[in-house]
Amino acid sequence: MNDLLTQCLTTLLEPFQGSVEVLFFESDGATDGLPSISAWDTKQSSFLLVDFGDQIDASYPTWRGWADEVMTRAAMPFLRIAAFRNRQEFADRLDWLPSDTVVWLASEPKHHIDLGGSYLISFRATR
Repeated sequence: MNDLLTQCLTTLLEPFQGSVEVLFFESDGATDGLPSISAWDTKQSSFLLVDFGDQIDASYPTWRGWADEVMTRAAMPFLRIAAFRNRQEFADRLDWLPSDTVVWLASEPKHHIDLGGSYLISFRATR
């Protein structure tokens, strides 16, 4: 299991205090536009979809747009999170992130960057 996956499954999901059930995770990185981690938040009744920063490239906006449209049409509430190891990895991929992205940095696990302004309230750490 890679280091970012391990940190996401522990530290990133910790603020949800047991209300999250991990449905799927891919230790070798996502393929075909699937998120690296898919989880269900029972308190918010929504999906958490985590994309690893090292999987984000020039094709990311295209397949993410398609996947988000599918979730929206299915009326499935979701929160898309981009997880990065550090600020440099985040800065290197900033151009490819949509404006509604919540960013989580493994090097600063209690800080979240909300690029869109509408999702962070339900995602903020409780400590």
